[in-house]
Amino acid sequence: MGQTLSVRTVGDGVVVTNTGSADVTLVDVKTTTSNPSAGYSIPSGTEVVCVELKIKNTGTADLDTYPFIRARWNGKDGQTQEAGIGPAACTDLGQHGNGLSGAPMPRPGQYVDGPVSLVIPSTQPGALEFYDRAGTPMFQVNY
Repeated sequence: MGQTLSVRTVGDGVVVTNTGSADVTLVDVKTTTSNPSAGYSIPSGTEVVCVELKIKNTGTADLDTYPFIRARWNGKDGQTQEAGIGPAACTDLGQHGNGLSGAPMPRPGQYVDGPVSLVIPSTQPGALEFYDRAGTPMFQVNY
């Protein structure tokens, strides 16, 4: 926690055509298998992981924040799948702020922070791999 990594994002050429750069700080990681605030039961064999990030735009144009709310889950045994957007309110786990899914695109020098909630298998340890719109991995969070 607290580590900062410089990343580069590449657009998909359709929705986002520019590239961007950011300093990403991992603030917190929490997991849960229940969601007391929403009354939604998390399916058996899965858990929700809340990853809290601070994303500072170090580029020259507005930063596309979409790549920071989606991830691929890679299991220790090699299994991989798209991590679904989770239903849990990360504030129930002690994380602050609104989710990153509604965050504005920060201008150069500005930052956004908050959690993203993702549903992953609970059957084995693994990593969440965040990737840009072009599908290029930017960073991963091990847990």
